[in-house]
Amino acid sequence: MFRRHKPLTVEDYRAVLKAKGEIRLGGYARHEARRRVLLTLIGLVLIGGAAALYFALRPRDGEAPETVPVPIECVACHYRGNIKASPTTVYPLSCPKCRARSCYKLWQCRDCGHVFLPRAGQSLACPNCRSARVGTAEPLPEPAGP
Repeated sequence: MFRRHKPLTVEDYRAVLKAKGEIRLGGYARHEARRRVLLTLIGLVLIGGAAALYFALRPRDGEAPETVPVPIECVACHYRGNIKASPTTVYPLSCPKCRARSCYKLWQCRDCGHVFLPRAGQSLACPNCRSARVGTAEPLPEPAGP
């Protein structure tokens, strides 16, 4: 019925391992070696691409981020005006009139055009028409000088 095979020993493989070609490095082993090399090259290309993208997009040394005029209103003294702020500015800001740290960005309704300061704890909706279509207000017109 079943024939029992003689177990192979380490000495049995020595002759096979010394031979060249397909037997020494089997097809599967060659495939795995190529796969490892390919994955390593893909990883290196991805790391190099990420480094190139980082250096291309980071701001130059000493270069300040772009600032834009932002309309603000002071909660303490009700001052309304524009300030130059970067996109990463953290509110509340210091008021240019009373120096209190209570200036917040104004919002504008896209439906009725009402400019308002949202109150804390309330949903961001226009107090005039209750529309949810609101966004950052356009800079306020500068007062005419003397």
